[in-house]
Amino acid sequence: MIDQFPADYMQQCCLGVMRKMLLMWLRGPLGIRLSSGHVKQVSLQLLKLKACIPNVFARKPRGLEEIDRWKATELRQFALYTGKIVLKGIIAEQLYEHFLVFSVALSILVCPRLSKHYNHNAEELLMYFIAQGRHLYGDEFLVYNVHSLVHLASDANLYGSLDECSAFSFENYLHQLKRLVRSGRNPLSQIVRRLREADKLSKILREPNKTVEIKKPNNVFTLKLGVHDTDIDEPFAKRLKKKTATSATITPQTPQMPNMPSFTPSMDFFSARHNEDSPTLLKNVAVTSTRTMLQSSDKGPSMTSTPNTTSNTQTLLTNLDVTSTRTMLQSSDQGPSMTSTPNTTSNTQNDSCIPAYVRAIFIKLDKIELSLENIQSILTKNMGSDDPEIEELTRSLQTPAQLEEASDKLKDTAHRKKVVDYLSLLGGKSPGDSVRRIMRKIGTNALWANYSLKGRKG
Repeated sequence: MIDQFPADYMQQCCLGVMRKMLLMWLRGPLGIRLSSGHVKQVSLQLLKLKACIPNVFARKPRGLEEIDRWKATELRQFALYTGKIVLKGIIAEQLYEHFLVFSVALSILVCPRLSKHYNHNAEELLMYFIAQGRHLYGDEFLVYNVHSLVHLASDANLYGSLDECSAFSFENYLHQLKRLVRSGRNPLSQIVRRLREADKLSKILREPNKTVEIKKPNNVFTLKLGVHDTDIDEPFAKRLKKKTATSATITPQTPQMPNMPSFTPSMDFFSARHNEDSPTLLKNVAVTSTRTMLQSSDKGPSMTSTPNTTSNTQTLLTNLDVTSTRTMLQSSDQGPSMTSTPNTTSNTQNDSCIPAYVRAIFIKLDKIELSLENIQSILTKNMGSDDPEIEELTRSLQTPAQLEEASDKLKDTAHRKKVVDYLSLLGGKSPGDSVRRIMRKIGTNALWANYSLKGRKG
């Protein structure tokens, strides 16, 4: 039963023995501690080896100043490869030879071929390492991880090598498991579902005549939903062409609508509506059309035109123009005059040319404009200029004395309510925006320059 629970050399040798020796060299007794210059020299050599480390290693070397953040794979790399190079000539000869004994024994046990032939030599080296470590580092060096090195060779002999029974492969797979978790709720259930989906997908890919493309738009396919097996392998673009060709042969032709004139108001019309003083339900609109439009409307379509062509339709849609001028609007507001009689007559004659749907649009626009003015009057009912207190608020304060006087007036409850109602109408997209609008309304920049977040400056 004991043999079924081997020692994990990732925790025992890398994070245990190797880290302990490094910490003894950096923070141990004075007899074995490295000087700061030697520590910098070792760190510099480790950083120089970065360019020589191949991609098969998960991490590149780091300096000894980051020893507390070294991972197990970095400690393994130091024990097996880089430590023999960077420590030579830096630490004492006895300490260096003691480290080489541990490094050589570990190198034998991680290799399946060497572990098979030189397992007994590795076991003797580890026994010598334990005995010699007590004389070099003291009794505090003999911890449980160091004692477990006695059984390391037997575990490697039983399982083939130390890498066959280590936790490195599980640690590496944890990265893939973390990517399967989308939230912190029920992480185990999420991992099980994602693994089950991956297993189902792998089974589908192993089936014959079931190909999956990874490029859009062919990276989606349907199974067991009434789709024929041959349609799965067929690209989406080809099936779409077949369906389009089939639908084109049976699609009936839709009847074309007759050519009707289109209403296109000019910019003068909108500017005139914007500059009006009072809204009305229907404005006097002068409709002007070109001779081509009048002739086409009187004579009808020519013999050469066909209902399938769109040239006549485009001509009719662009020939009708609606214009409105300020003079005409003023004349409609002030009443008829002798000078405006011809214009009124022409407008009356042209009103008959306005289609019914255009009149309906004008009526809707007038109703919307009237509703907006009603809403504006409701919102500004408390902002009338007849109230002297509200009229004072419309003028921005310029001096600190005026601000203090306005602050004293807020002690009155009725006045404070009016101020709150007035400033609440300013609105804002966010609390910060509302504060900025209120400050711009109350005072000028020159006034607020005398204040900070802590109060009045000076």
